[in-house]
Amino acid sequence: MDNRSAIVDVRPGGGHHWRSVVADGTGERRHFDFELKGANSVSVELRLSR
Repeated sequence: MDNRSAIVDVRPGGGHHWRSVVADGTGERRHFDFELKGANSVSVELRLSR
């Protein structure tokens, strides 16, 4: 619990239909399960807020 949010961006190959999940910095946990039909590759980026 550090008051910093975690942001996960998921982008399938082709650059369309990307999704984000945000968990706030108060100890919240978030589960995410994306179905990315037809994607041959996926880019995942984790960022922390300041």
